[in-house]
Amino acid sequence: MKAFQRFFCFSICALLLFSVIPKASAASAVPISSVKELSEIENNLSGSYYLTGNIKASGKEVFTPIGSSEKPFTGTLDGKGYAITGLTVTAKKNATGKSLYAGLFATNRGTVKNLKLQEIKATAKDAQYAYVGAVAAINIGTIENCYASGDCVAENIEIAAHSGGIAGQMLKGTLKGTSSYVNVHTSGGEQYTGGLCGTVEKGEFSNNAVMASVFANGVNAMHDIYAGGLFGFSRGGNYKDLLFLGGLIAEKCANTYMGGIFGSTQGTVENAVSYGSVTPSQVISHMYMGGIAGDDSSATLKNCYFLKSTVKEELTAKKGKELSADEFKKSSAFSGLDFKKTWEMKSDKPMLRNLPTPNADDPVSKLSGIKIVSKPKKLQYTQGDSALNLTGLSVNAIYTDRTETLKPGDYTVGGYNYITVGTQTITVTYKGFTDSFTITMKKTDKAVIGPTDITPHSYSDGKEDGKAGSKNAGTTSTVVSSTGSKKSTTSGAVAPNGNTVVDNLDDDPTDSTGAIAQNSSGSSEHKGKTPVLLMIVLAVVALCVIAGAAALLILKLRAKETAEHEVSNDELSEVLHDEHDVYDNKGDDQ
Repeated sequence: MKAFQRFFCFSICALLLFSVIPKASAASAVPISSVKELSEIENNLSGSYYLTGNIKASGKEVFTPIGSSEKPFTGTLDGKGYAITGLTVTAKKNATGKSLYAGLFATNRGTVKNLKLQEIKATAKDAQYAYVGAVAAINIGTIENCYASGDCVAENIEIAAHSGGIAGQMLKGTLKGTSSYVNVHTSGGEQYTGGLCGTVEKGEFSNNAVMASVFANGVNAMHDIYAGGLFGFSRGGNYKDLLFLGGLIAEKCANTYMGGIFGSTQGTVENAVSYGSVTPSQVISHMYMGGIAGDDSSATLKNCYFLKSTVKEELTAKKGKELSADEFKKSSAFSGLDFKKTWEMKSDKPMLRNLPTPNADDPVSKLSGIKIVSKPKKLQYTQGDSALNLTGLSVNAIYTDRTETLKPGDYTVGGYNYITVGTQTITVTYKGFTDSFTITMKKTDKAVIGPTDITPHSYSDGKEDGKAGSKNAGTTSTVVSSTGSKKSTTSGAVAPNGNTVVDNLDDDPTDSTGAIAQNSSGSSEHKGKTPVLLMIVLAVVALCVIAGAAALLILKLRAKETAEHEVSNDELSEVLHDEHDVYDNKGDDQ
């Protein structure tokens, strides 16, 4: 009997066990293979899900964020390294209708990991408040080993916009091992804009990088902008191993807080590197600028580095160490960074290891602008100076995934005018993007000789109009004197750098070899010039020759006239003699 009871109990337990296990397994691992199945997560916000492969949206369908501020996602989504490409996200309103949420998740309290979001477009427009982020509009959970590219936009937001490449706002939680190639744009009232997160209350952050552009555009002088390469505003949190390689721009605002990593931070930051550009524009009131953070007065910074001249205004926040371009190429300059496990030197700059990268079909490497890192050494010129001296000019191309230093032959330089006195704007152009610097042209009392066509020329790799070290000789030039008179002459060959030849009137204006050879250091070497004394002697000899020739011509003319006169008298005498003979004959006849 006891054996039967034991067998019965064992059977019941086994039956219950086997009936429960399949359901639990199914509940913890729901496969996702389409956008439709992805949207069905809304039906069970506490479930566990994983991608079975790459998912590509049609581009026509509009995706609604999963969950809400009232009912957040609390489950797990494992991307397994696969990508969701081309998702277009329309913003979801909260219960009051005053706030908009745009992202894959409206609010995440769960875990999102190993996921790639390629070419996502998350947009919120025309609201009092907005929260925009590729993975989550608001994050309170964990986002780990995720990657995103595309655009996150908060447009015409009346009161406040919180926008980031990964999350719009972090109330708490963890962000680890993420890389953002998302271009973040905000406009309207008060703005909290970052390449990774717009606003952080508290949280844990490690091994995160941004390789994209961040743009904040204010329209109301009563509001402020907090814009950072990674975080717009940080009230607290712990940050370790951060990298910024994009471009940051903020304009048309009252007070601006801008920095390579943070707009403003009150957290603890360790091991941060900023290689991106930070550019303010049209600031109405005050500017707070830093290589690492615009406002770091309440923050603790350790081992934080930024590239010299990437910040376009004077620094007001002094924390963080400024390095030159040469120093940036040496790992020894970055004390405290672990180059064995976490960091590595790549393309002459420190990079974080083992971050998720784009899939082959994600065109993340897009040029977003150029930046003049250092101006030429020579910025003062005098009328008649032959051409620009570009020694010292350094230009960076800013891509959505990196920043590169351009070689002199990659870009063109135009706008130089050798006659116009005053300030001149010199424009650098690369693949349709421009940046500029100014030079000063001083007036000279000497006369100037130069090309008739004074249209600004382009220079590429030190060669005018891209011509490699040559220009047509014998081009017509114009002599411009201090009184404004002109005289045409002929210029000779241009120096090997292809720059325009400018000659002085104290040289022989007929000398076709009188070119100015300009070397790489910008110094000028005059070749084939006739000394002034010799020129005067030649002029005197020429005048004597001309005078002698004129006198000889006059003598010849006078001799000819005398001869003609003598011939005329002889002819007249012969006529008169003949007539006398006729009369005499007539007299004899009579």
